[in-house]
Amino acid sequence: MQMRHHALLPLAVLLTCGPVDAKDYITRGDALFDQSLPSFRRYDKEVKRILHRAWQRDVIVRAVHLPPFDPEWIVGIIHSPTGYRAFRLDASYFIWQALNDEKEKLPAIHGFYPERPLDEASAQRIVALWRAVLDAPRDSSTFHFFVGASPREHLAGWTSYMFVDHSGATEICEIAHRLYEYSARKAGSEAKLQKQIRVAERHLYVQPRSASNQTLERCSSSV
Repeated sequence: MQMRHHALLPLAVLLTCGPVDAKDYITRGDALFDQSLPSFRRYDKEVKRILHRAWQRDVIVRAVHLPPFDPEWIVGIIHSPTGYRAFRLDASYFIWQALNDEKEKLPAIHGFYPERPLDEASAQRIVALWRAVLDAPRDSSTFHFFVGASPREHLAGWTSYMFVDHSGATEICEIAHRLYEYSARKAGSEAKLQKQIRVAERHLYVQPRSASNQTLERCSSSV
């Protein structure tokens, strides 16, 4: 029964994305899933309730990962008057499973939240990469993305398709994985994060200097 529920999850998300097209994957908006389906509305609500820290106002970058057989996790960047911080947020148990098969476990699920200071230049470059992907008319792969680094900026989207080499979402998914390791202070994670940022900038034709200046201008009035 456990396997049946999890097998349905990725398929249901895939069906909400429309026709399969190698050049068009992304679905716009903050909703984690098709809100016309009651089971997905409940899941959306529970993920945001349990992992609510990732939706607070100081979060300027967010990537939500909803794997089919493991606990949900989120990475992101916080911007406050004291600077930038990278964070990861792991559910203590997979919410989808509890919601569908083990409801008695749902009240005890909580988030594990480590964070780590992030230098301003890296934060600005990551914001620019998120913006480049989410503001583009076509592209993406897997995960849920959000960027809101400047006043009135709110770009969000999600997709459930397999990775495509050098697609926009593939590039920022790779950065999300590096942020996950960096926030947990894994050995060598800072160098790997910097390398992944450079790779993404090259593949997405985002210039580091212009990205930094653009983001600085947009962020300066948001704190």
